[in-house]
Amino acid sequence: MLSGRKALRDLEKNLAKVRSRLQRRSSEIDRARVKLMAIKRGEGDAYKELAEIRVQAIAKEQVVSILDKAERHVKDLLNSRETAVHDLKLKLEDSEQQQLTLEDGRNELAKQLANAAEALDAQQAKTQASLDADDGYKEQLWQVEKADSIAKQAEEKTRQSEQDQDEKG
Repeated sequence: MLSGRKALRDLEKNLAKVRSRLQRRSSEIDRARVKLMAIKRGEGDAYKELAEIRVQAIAKEQVVSILDKAERHVKDLLNSRETAVHDLKLKLEDSEQQQLTLEDGRNELAKQLANAAEALDAQQAKTQASLDADDGYKEQLWQVEKADSIAKQAEEKTRQSEQDQDEKG
């Protein structure tokens, strides 16, 4: 059977692990959001590139072939972007789900910690009540208190004696 303190340490250690995983998942979510923003910026650059290609093609009278090529290139870029956005959304959803799972685990550990603390308090109260009802324990306690009092008196006498000897030189 685990002692109350060991159970408490184990629960606290598990809580620390859950918090660490939760922090890592939050960091992954933040990185995914940054990547998503970069992809969106890339989409704007792709449109700008398309516009530049069209202007160049008109100037060189190679409008049709260049536009078709540019259009295919832009479509490829957009398809790549859509795939990347989809993948990031899936990762983000997965990270959010993992975060919820970790939070549930943390909540469960907190409940276990509270239950363990209550059980420890109840056991301590039960043990103290049992000792308080035991005449043998009361006698031993009285003997210990008496011995402690005698030891304190002896210590005080020894200190006083040493002080007197120091004063006499």
